[in-house]
Amino acid sequence: RLSLRFLGSYLEKETQAKIYLLGIQPKSIKLGEKLSLEVKKTLSGLADFFQKNTFENE
Repeated sequence: RLSLRFLGSYLEKETQAKIYLLGIQPKSIKLGEKLSLEVKKTLSGLADFFQKNTFENE
């Protein structure tokens, strides 16, 4: 098993890109459970944020 720190470091070295890990806590982790409304809203907001801000610094 790889640690997330090791994986991030490896990817940074291989791609010369800055790697970030973003976690979203689910409302439930029961098998077969769909995404909660809260998680869907958070994902939508993050997608909007990254679409608006990803290429600003290039």
